[in-house]
Amino acid sequence: MTLALRPYQDQAIRDILAAVEGGTRSICAVAPTGAGKTVVGSNLVDLICNNGHKALVLAHRKELIDQMSRTLDRIGLTDHGVIQGRHPRTDYGRPVQVGSVQTLLNRMGEAPMDYQLVMIDECHHATADSYVRIIDAVRERMSGVVTLGLTATPYRSDGKGLGRMYDQIVEVSTTQELIEQGYLVPPRVYCGPRLDLGGVRTVAGDYDKAALGRMMTKPKLAGDILRHWHQHAAGRQTVVFAVNVAHSMMLRDEFDSAGIPAVHVDYEMPKGAREDALEAFASGEFRVLCNCMLLSEGWDCPQVSAIVLARPTKSRGLWRQMCGRALRPYPGKIDCVILDHAGLYHEHGLLTDPDDVTLDDGVKRAQEREATDPAESEVMCLNLLCGAVFKRLAALLNERREPLCPHCGEPVPAQTPEVDASVTLEEVASEVFAKRESAREERREFYKETAEKYFDAGFHAGTAWASFVQKFGEEPTPYDTDPSRYYEEWIKDPVTGERVMVWKDWTHRVVNKKRPKLRSRIAFGGRR
Repeated sequence: MTLALRPYQDQAIRDILAAVEGGTRSICAVAPTGAGKTVVGSNLVDLICNNGHKALVLAHRKELIDQMSRTLDRIGLTDHGVIQGRHPRTDYGRPVQVGSVQTLLNRMGEAPMDYQLVMIDECHHATADSYVRIIDAVRERMSGVVTLGLTATPYRSDGKGLGRMYDQIVEVSTTQELIEQGYLVPPRVYCGPRLDLGGVRTVAGDYDKAALGRMMTKPKLAGDILRHWHQHAAGRQTVVFAVNVAHSMMLRDEFDSAGIPAVHVDYEMPKGAREDALEAFASGEFRVLCNCMLLSEGWDCPQVSAIVLARPTKSRGLWRQMCGRALRPYPGKIDCVILDHAGLYHEHGLLTDPDDVTLDDGVKRAQEREATDPAESEVMCLNLLCGAVFKRLAALLNERREPLCPHCGEPVPAQTPEVDASVTLEEVASEVFAKRESAREERREFYKETAEKYFDAGFHAGTAWASFVQKFGEEPTPYDTDPSRYYEEWIKDPVTGERVMVWKDWTHRVVNKKRPKLRSRIAFGGRR
């Protein structure tokens, strides 16, 4: 019995079988997070068994092994063994085995190793010697062995290809296609300025965690994360990816101290406590779940609709895995929010960008990719309070047909500016915001001087408002009239019971106390 397949899953299995029929013995199937690679793999195993062959499924984590075993049960392949520790389903005589790489490596003398199919889940790890030794042992025993790898990221952590392991790539689908077909939700990305990581050395292809942890635990960065979350993701079930355990716990405490229920999980916790925390988060008891390298693979919680990236990484695969935790659909969920506080957009681009991958060369980094269509080029809003990243095609247009950020309405460059490599993004942003602040000061000073003049002359304050409109062609914002007249206050929402931020305005109370007769005057013009 096979599970009901989506059209692209059915086609992928046909493509894999066609490759095997054509003589290919080592295939890498690429399926984005949420595409259902476990379903594709289990149906292939079922087809193999129906033809009298044996199959071995390898994984490097308990969660992945349990997931594959459950899926095999669902399709009726209950006659399978599990090679992992003292698992109750250990039985080497069964035609299908789901095995832990570490356990099987120690038991190759006990297991028969006579499999016609070796399938590897999360096969971007398969270049390790442990996988190679197992596959070589199977090939020594059997001829014509087919090796099938399943992954969302067909490249190593350093971006290099998997040509050592595989001869052909079969693409199951792409993230953009799955979003268009409704199998994934679209992401909304908000990014801060590029981080200065020049002083952080690289170890094993990625940033040194110790140095990275010291840099990312600065109080200002933690405060920015909390502020950004309130602005763009408040109320969403959120997963935070931190650099290390101490960083994760610090971020949990930041959210907790702000009245947002948060919990931390890591590998060092007792298994029962960790599972209880994950269940409590899934049920909504906690709003924020902080972790370090625990939830990037093998964990699915479709309720998650926001991701906080607080862990810089050179690994494109890890970046995709972290973001992918929020892409799965869920009742009432129409999109997800990704808050990039690690500068990963600058490193890797957008999630919907196709991976330009070959088995020999690996994946091209963001700075190596060129947009062939200007409308498809990427734009980052320079409003520090926004930082949204989007395709130029998605920009809003004002009445003059000039592009605006679809999230905050700020103007965006009409064309992609030439980038001077000697000028950092921080310097560019500093210049832009200096000009914007100068223009804001001009508006604010005009309103203040005009209001005082009309006030002293006995006119209603609305006259200053009208003068502002006449000069600048638009109504003044709260920032123009006087930023100090508005202040934040957190209150309890009477409907949801959650803490929400509201704006309070005390100006009218003060002015009316001073000039009570103004309360009854009309909005514009007129003397007392």
